[in-house]
Amino acid sequence: MNKQVKSKASAPARAMSVNAKSAILDAALKAFARDGFDGASLPKIAEMAQIAHPLIHYHFGSKDNLWRETVDYALGDLGRE
Repeated sequence: MNKQVKSKASAPARAMSVNAKSAILDAALKAFARDGFDGASLPKIAEMAQIAHPLIHYHFGSKDNLWRETVDYALGDLGRE
């Protein structure tokens, strides 16, 4: 008997997760560009992204990690060639 392994998250939930992460990165990019690292706050970034503040910690763990991923997001593949 073959058992199918199902993903923990449904396709719509995964899509929402990707959309939330993209919204956070877009908001973080704007906030870091405008206010710098020290001036940008996670609650403000969450408000700009229209998501709950804990989602930032869920996706990125910390402000430092969010900063790193935002820089990677902004630069894209420029440094990976």
